[in-house]
Amino acid sequence: MSGYPHIDIVDLFNEVVSEHANAIILDKYLRERTGKDADFANADYVFHSEKVIAELKCLKNDNAASPNNQAKLTAAIDRFHAEGKVATKELNEQTWPTLPKELQNEVYNITTNAIRDRVAKANRQIRETKEKLGLTSYDGLLLIANDGIISLPPTAFIHSVARLLMNHFREIDCFIFFTANVFSAIIHSHASRLAKLVLVEARLESQRDSIIQPRVGPQRGTTLGHPPK
Repeated sequence: MSGYPHIDIVDLFNEVVSEHANAIILDKYLRERTGKDADFANADYVFHSEKVIAELKCLKNDNAASPNNQAKLTAAIDRFHAEGKVATKELNEQTWPTLPKELQNEVYNITTNAIRDRVAKANRQIRETKEKLGLTSYDGLLLIANDGIISLPPTAFIHSVARLLMNHFREIDCFIFFTANVFSAIIHSHASRLAKLVLVEARLESQRDSIIQPRVGPQRGTTLGHPPK
């Protein structure tokens, strides 16, 4: 991403949340109260006005797009290509709708297994935070970020998270998927754009604009996933 600074997603979220009324960064909050780190697996944020407990997970090339997972994806695509079922070996936002459902399901299975541990950990962190802080009526929100992975289309990640939450991990009521540090091609255009960092919810808009735009310039597009359970 020549010409654009790399966004540290965690630092940026912490900065934005710290400006949000009636929201807390739990690590900082618990350390200030007790003088030590939490003795339980806490979530990242609490939004008291919205009654939401949120956990942020970042997907990077060293986990969700690991060499092992890439090898599985390549093998599946090569097999379908050799059988004449697909015309291209490219896997991206443009080719995804043209792939057979059978191949899409294989990709879903691979990505679902790749992110399962992170979703399971987020579920546990939200549950323990509810119990320890007496916030059992709060909703659980998973913030899941694609931090620079270009080998898989957003659809694969979004659908995989939705599949996991449909039958498992009941502490997570909803999720937001967003992409950062990736250029996204615009269909029917030769231009590129930096995928806009989607933040927690509408009340963060003013803080977001004042913090992000000086770093990466005006933003014009979103990659957002928020399917129901």
